[in-house]
Amino acid sequence: MPSKIRAMPRWQTIVIGSSIASVLIAGAVTTTMVLTAKPDPAVGTGPAIAAVPETPKVSPPETMSVAATFAGWTLESAIGVQPAAETGKIEDGNIALLLNADIAGAADASAVLSQLVPVIGGLEYEFRALVRLDSASSGTGSVAIMLGEQQLDLPAPAPAWTEVTGMYTAEPGQTEMRLAIAASGDVAGFRIDAITLAPIGETTNAVLNGSFEDFAAPTQITNPELIMRTGEAYIGVSWRAATLSWEVLSETGAALLDGTLPANSSLNLIPLGDLEQGYYSVSVAPEDGSAEPITATFMVLDQTTIPAGERDSRFGVGTHIGEPYYVGSETVGAQIGFAHARTDARWSHIEKVKGVYDYPQILTDGVRDFEAAGMDMLPIVGYGNKLYDAGAPSTPDGIAAYVSLASNVVSTFDAHALEVFNEFNNPLLNTGACGTTPACYLPILQATADRIRAEYPGIPIVGPANARTDDAFLTGLYQLGGLDYLDAVSFHPYDYDYGDNKGAEFLVDSLKQVEDRIKEYNDGEAKPIWITELGWTSTLVESDNQQADYLVRSEVIAFASGVERFYWYDLVNDHLHPLDHEGNFGMVRQQTEQIPAFEPKRSAMAQSMLIRKIGGKDFAVRDNLNETTYSYAFGSSDDTTRVAWSTKPVSVSFATKVPVKVTSQYGEVTVVKPINGTITIELGEQTIYIDGDLSVARLIG
Repeated sequence: MPSKIRAMPRWQTIVIGSSIASVLIAGAVTTTMVLTAKPDPAVGTGPAIAAVPETPKVSPPETMSVAATFAGWTLESAIGVQPAAETGKIEDGNIALLLNADIAGAADASAVLSQLVPVIGGLEYEFRALVRLDSASSGTGSVAIMLGEQQLDLPAPAPAWTEVTGMYTAEPGQTEMRLAIAASGDVAGFRIDAITLAPIGETTNAVLNGSFEDFAAPTQITNPELIMRTGEAYIGVSWRAATLSWEVLSETGAALLDGTLPANSSLNLIPLGDLEQGYYSVSVAPEDGSAEPITATFMVLDQTTIPAGERDSRFGVGTHIGEPYYVGSETVGAQIGFAHARTDARWSHIEKVKGVYDYPQILTDGVRDFEAAGMDMLPIVGYGNKLYDAGAPSTPDGIAAYVSLASNVVSTFDAHALEVFNEFNNPLLNTGACGTTPACYLPILQATADRIRAEYPGIPIVGPANARTDDAFLTGLYQLGGLDYLDAVSFHPYDYDYGDNKGAEFLVDSLKQVEDRIKEYNDGEAKPIWITELGWTSTLVESDNQQADYLVRSEVIAFASGVERFYWYDLVNDHLHPLDHEGNFGMVRQQTEQIPAFEPKRSAMAQSMLIRKIGGKDFAVRDNLNETTYSYAFGSSDDTTRVAWSTKPVSVSFATKVPVKVTSQYGEVTVVKPINGTITIELGEQTIYIDGDLSVARLIG
């Protein structure tokens, strides 16, 4: 959704105060446990009820690294190789050189880190170094240590440090020798440390910075990922300062852990393996206050990897694959658990010469990476091309060209569905000569559907991808027979405003109306509904909370209303400034030099928990409570999970004879034991998950 339209007032969001959900045990004595705050480490929460088999005990990593340059050493080729400083599991000092290489091209292509070492002609020198090679990631990958033209043999890949030795004799009159570490092909995890070169019988080391302790690196949180598995959480810090202090806060802002890092060390690892599933922030700063702190948010999940074949097909995400800031974001999309991704295939970017399709490499690489990460692609063949018609196609030649591109996009992207245009009813996106009416859209839809169905049977045709729901446009399209060419009806219900529709709850009536309208023009039969774009920005006070709340509530309402697929808009913030309205629809923040990982917002944690709590469970029933209280059951029998909230504080009771697991929106688990056969749940705007085969909910009071 382009910035021009999102900047309009109708896209703005309203801040709603968030109630704290708590659990009450009914009986003579009432005990309250706040779910949104991490418990005091000294206070237990009772035995957990295992929802899945216990995972093997894991620990944080023992090493961490940061891209670096090293005093005395020259990187002769930077293509496909990144030297890094690594700490942890080091045999000599605090730092070792870590070298990973992915070098394409000729077999002799290599990347070299070298220095000219002073030598005295005629003397014999002894070389020593410690090396560790975790793996060679392809048959062509290799690492060599070169003493001039002499190559030293290296041991086979092994997790332990091994000493490598060699002899070198300087020629008469020679004053320097080229020492080089050369990588060719694909190499992963080569470490070297404690390099010395000294004349026989002497101890003076001729190698400058052979221990790699003298390095330069950005001041940053070094984690490549900030979504981590329970037991494996850590924070890496690269910062040259006298003493650094750090603190970890819970989702509610409660202080959980703190400490200091060793004085004058520049690279450190903070193990946080004791943290349970949840959403956290970490702050690191010089203890003397000489610089502003670096603060980053991170997530801990009991399950960070959902196999692609086991992901719930209801969950998709909007993207801008092809933008530089999206490179690598497929990893975080897969960690959250999405089964699908939606992105633009812009006509004007692909066909710049009539009949010639030249896809931007960054786009095809990104689509390939998302597919490899287990997310099926929904491409949008969108907008106009000045080679044909101005704006959306309207002439026979323009429509034919659009359809030809659509066919090529399906083939190129190996698309699992195709969306025909994006927000055709929006004058900002459709400046075609015909206009924005259903009658102008129908010829494009019909021609595209006929071609794709003939060439790629079974590929769903999706449209019209309306801006807002726009019942008038949908009705007009249906009256013209548009449903015959649609396998799924899509729209973008950005219909919230400044009145009573401040949150997601307007979708209850809106989606019922959409379903009824389809049946009205489809002989009483339903058709799949896809919400291919909907989101809330997070630029106002406390709006990170609001965005997360609305994400869960809108998706739950949608699935309970029969929506087959929901693409949240969007994955990565489009801008860096936290107050940019257009730029903060993402659920993770862009990478920066200080935080080179995709930093999760609260919505990323909320989305992850929703996927894990109702994934694979069909909607069953909505509890009949009141107009401001929502409780939706997914699954059946003992495998039932309720998603519940209320826009006004309320208490709800359930009859049960067994303990019930209650999970907060941010993953904290509390086990509630019934007293006198009843548990009582206090609901607020933040959703909670209640597991178990419970009686129908009943309002209290």
